[in-house]
Formats: sequence, structure tokens, C-alpha cells
Amino acid sequence: MIIKGHEYTVQNGSNRSNIGKSIYAIAALLAGGVSVVFIKCFAWFSSIPNFISTAILTASLFFIFYYAFNNWVWKLKFISDFLKFPNISGDWVCKGESSFENLSWQAQVKITQTWDRIRIVLITDKSSSESVSAAIIYDDVKGYTLVYNYRNQPDSLDDEQLKTHIGFVELKLDLNNNQASGNYYNVSGRKTFGNFIWARKK
Repeated sequence: MIIKGHEYTVQNGSNRSNIGKSIYAIAALLAGGVSVVFIKCFAWFSSIPNFISTAILTASLFFIFYYAFNNWVWKLKFISDFLKFPNISGDWVCKGESSFENLSWQAQVKITQTWDRIRIVLITDKSSSESVSAAIIYDDVKGYTLVYNYRNQPDSLDDEQLKTHIGFVELKLDLNNNQASGNYYNVSGRKTFGNFIWARKK
């Protein structure tokens, strides 16, 4: 699975480099055993020099293991909790209030997330915004906070109240209750601010 989006950081979570090294070590250890099985089952495999066959198997196993880990394995709750990498992917319902005329508004939020990439799309009835960078901050007392900046594009360029703009979001995550709450700030093109509540669809 390949998703659009961008890389993101998780502060105080597990080191991605160390996870990659661990997966490679597992692949290298298994490659020797797999080579023995292949030699016994396939006559042609024994004709390949050991260093070549081991290198090929190690690379193949690493690709398979990392692909599975990147897309699915890390999202298992006990693994995600251990690594301090929260899974926030899915569909969310957003209810917000803006400083512009005390306006109340609603939106749908779609988050696609792998171990190393994320995409956050928020869609209202008049515009849509998409994240351009993001970070998740872990604190053993305060829990998780999501911060990201976005670019918003109105559906109609003729709308005099809405202009293309960029902004910043800070959200406190309550994953046990599938909720989040926080504030947003538009800093270029539309200087407004507000607060909102997200609820993840089950």
C-alpha cells in the first residue's frame, strides 16, 4: 500500500532507525535457515554461491517484513503502545468554532497513516485542507499531542470570504475514547483562529 502524504516525527517514541535495524537483524538470522530449506527442496538453489543466496534472501525477507510492519504490524495496539507510536488513522468527525463572526462549522477528517508516512485531510462544505508536515508528541503524564500545519483550498475561487491559506493545528489526543480536542490558527491568507473537537468513527 502506497499512500500520499509526508513523513512525520514522533517525539519521545521509539527510534525508527533502531526498528529498521531490528527488522534487518531478524531477516538476516532467518535467511540462513531459509537457505537450508531451499537447498533441500530445490536442486538449482545449491548451485548458487552461499553469499549470493544469503544476500538475496536477506534483502527479500527484509522487504517483506518491513512492508508488513510499515503498513499493519505496528498498528496492533500492544505494539503501538509499547513503541509509543499512536495509530490515529481512520475517519473522524470534526465540530469547530471560528473567531470569524463566531461561526460554527463541521467537517470530515480522513487520516491515512503508516509507520513512516501520514496524510491528514479535512473537508468542509466549502473548502478542504491537507497537512504538509506533522509531529506527534508523547508525554508520559499528558499523553499524546498532534501538531501539524496545513494548506487550505476553497472549493470556489469566487468565494469572497474564503481565500487559500495556510495554518497550524494543535490537538490533544484521547485515544481511549477516540476523541481529540484543540485549536487551529490560520496565519497566512486568512488570519482567523478557533477550536474544535474530533471524534473518530467506529
